[in-house]
Amino acid sequence: MKSIRRLRNGLRQGIGGYEAKLMTQDFIEGTTEEAIHNLEIPTFEQLDNDTWDFETMKDFQFSFLFVEFVVQQYGIDHLNKLIRDPQDFNGIFQCSEKELHQMMVEFISK
Repeated sequence: MKSIRRLRNGLRQGIGGYEAKLMTQDFIEGTTEEAIHNLEIPTFEQLDNDTWDFETMKDFQFSFLFVEFVVQQYGIDHLNKLIRDPQDFNGIFQCSEKELHQMMVEFISK
């Protein structure tokens, strides 16, 4: 059950920011560049943070990047499926949660 909660919190934050275009690409790149370079990209568990630390840990930016990754790599239909069934990584992406995170890391590290 924790896995489901983790992903839902990250998705909620990421989708809101992505759809509302609350952050520019320059801002996201500028505030995440060091963490990405050092491969310190939060896991889905780390994105399960509903405290005030969420912003200071740049989790808004990484949640945004996760949503952007899903939309660009898989399409909006896959994001919709993920919203509806956030624990079904294998059914939606044909991979585990850990594998999906690794693919996201590779995507945003480019």
